[in-house]
Amino acid sequence: RGAFAPVQQMVAGGVRRTRENVSAVRNIGDVMAQNERLETELVQLRNDVLTLKALEQENIQLRDQLLYEERSDRELVSCEIIGRDVTGWWQTVHLGKGYLNKIKPDMAVITPEGLIGKTVESSPKSTEVLLVSDPNCKVSVQIMRTGTYGVLSGLGHPEDNRVVCQMSFVSKRARIRQGDTVITSGLGGIFPKGLMVGYVESVALDTMGL
Repeated sequence: RGAFAPVQQMVAGGVRRTRENVSAVRNIGDVMAQNERLETELVQLRNDVLTLKALEQENIQLRDQLLYEERSDRELVSCEIIGRDVTGWWQTVHLGKGYLNKIKPDMAVITPEGLIGKTVESSPKSTEVLLVSDPNCKVSVQIMRTGTYGVLSGLGHPEDNRVVCQMSFVSKRARIRQGDTVITSGLGGIFPKGLMVGYVESVALDTMGL
């Protein structure tokens, strides 16, 4: 026993270290698996947060639309944008309702923030809308503060991705200020009077001095 004791101690120590190493390997594997589960849960939670934020924003927009419909004295039809032209996003959009919902060409299209365009073509369940940012869309407008009239048209796709329009045929004597509110004038028979269009950004004469 005395002679074999050192050998037994060495064997026992080696077995113990082997067991400890195996246990450490197992623990590392458990930690890695747990980390993978946590990473998966984190990705899922982030996606859930984004989904909730999108639903919250949609809920706010729907509430705004309902409140706008309640306040408005006009007959409104709620629509959803179901598509737009990727080659010219500033030109047209497509709505998810058509003439089955009493939507016809040359009707104003608005949001709670104001005018966005007019209908140009309707099918049974969809409608094409020409946006005010398109140069082909002409709107009779006026400056709310002064009552000054003019004709508004889009400038197309601007370089900085902002929707900008131009108000032409304005009297040189009109005292228009930066920040003045622009609304529809009601002339022309398509756009009702008093719809919000935008704000004056700058005032200038054309090359002919008009």
